[in-house]
Amino acid sequence: MIKLLDETCQEIQTFKTDVGLYHYLRECWKNLDEAEKQKWNFSRYSYKLLAPFVQEMEGKSFVDMAHQACQREEDLIVICTGDGENPSLYLDTPDLDINGLFNKWSQPFCKAHKMIILRQ
Repeated sequence: MIKLLDETCQEIQTFKTDVGLYHYLRECWKNLDEAEKQKWNFSRYSYKLLAPFVQEMEGKSFVDMAHQACQREEDLIVICTGDGENPSLYLDTPDLDINGLFNKWSQPFCKAHKMIILRQ
């Protein structure tokens, strides 16, 4: 069980899984202004979408990772946790812990927006 609390420790919502918490926080994310949204991004890009992009852009680390995703026919996950300039990049492989990534994004998001995650 996961409880989401506000800064005064009042319960906001209860969740059974990290996925449920993540989806709730993504709804909160939608209310942020555009600049703030860029700092708290969690996106999955299909390798089919990335392939044309990679051909046009060369020589950057994001492009290298995107190129690798296209070669392997794996999606690319981009996570920003408060710093839109330094995203974390992950190839969406079968052994990737997606719930762990949801948690990696949710923890700092809640801290920055004065919410507390309590796991029972």
